[in-house]
Formats: sequence, C-alpha cells, structure tokens
Amino acid sequence: ENIRNLRKEKGITQEQLSEVMGVSVAAVSKWETGQCAPELTALTALADFFEVSVDTLLGHELPANRREYLIEQMSRRCNEALPEQAAETAELLLRRYPNDPDAVDAAASLYYKLHMLTGEKDHLRRCIDLTKRLFVLDKDPSGKRRFELMSMLANQYGLLEEWETAETYCRDTITW
Repeated sequence: ENIRNLRKEKGITQEQLSEVMGVSVAAVSKWETGQCAPELTALTALADFFEVSVDTLLGHELPANRREYLIEQMSRRCNEALPEQAAETAELLLRRYPNDPDAVDAAASLYYKLHMLTGEKDHLRRCIDLTKRLFVLDKDPSGKRRFELMSMLANQYGLLEEWETAETYCRDTITW
C-alpha cells in the first residue's frame, strides 16, 4: 500500500516503476497488493528511489518518545499491581537506554516501589544496583545529586537491615 501511495505521489505508473526497478509489472502489482514483499535489495532501492527510509516504506513508525512510553508503561504496570510485567518493562528500558540517567533513575524508582509493594528484597537489591549506576552517570557539578544518591543508598541498605553499609553511606552523606 505504501509503495502504491508513494508511486502515485511521484506520478508514475506501475510500468514506469517496474522499468526503474528492473522487475516485471506483475512484481510491482504484487508488492502493492501485498501478495508478496520485495526482496531486501529491492526494498532499499525502492526507499532510495522514493527518498524515504525503509521503515517509512514498510509503514513502521518508531515513536519519537520511546523512552517516555516505556517509563509510562512501566509505571502503569506497577500501579496496576503487575510487578513481573513492570520489572520486565524496566529491564527492556535498561537494555535500550543503559546509559541514560533518566531511564536508570526511573527503573531504580520502580524497583523501590516494587519492593514496597511486594516486600521482595531482590527488588530492593536491583534498586541499589541501579542507584550505584547513577553515581557513574551523574554529571551534576554541584554534587547535590551525589548527596541525594548517598542518602538513598543509606535508606535502601537500612531497609535491608544491612546496618554497617547503611551507616557508611550515612557517614559519607554527613561528611559530603
């Protein structure tokens, strides 16, 4: 369908497109009716000819705000008390945006909420791992974010009842 629309926008016939592409008119007709798909080399040639991306040619649209969509979906699943699905979405977010501080922060917050919702310590441990990753990703020259992260880690270790580690982060927060 996209091939047909692009061909018509360009004002050419199936015969003309078939000549340009070096295929039969029947092949172009089958592409346009969805009876068969062009080979990969033909797809790229068609995209070049119509001056569009292969994604556009195939009708595939990747949302511009994919990261925000995943964060919203993750939060919605948590609010709907679907912890496994929320965690799966968080891990997908982290695989796609491993060095994005906002994505890592959103995932860490989700795991903290999941711990509060389920009481599972594994969720809290994942939250701690992500909070520590935020130290590496932190670009705040004022140091305010590092102070917040140390406070969060002190709290998280306290919830795990790992008092010595919690105390270390508390002490570091105070001396910071």
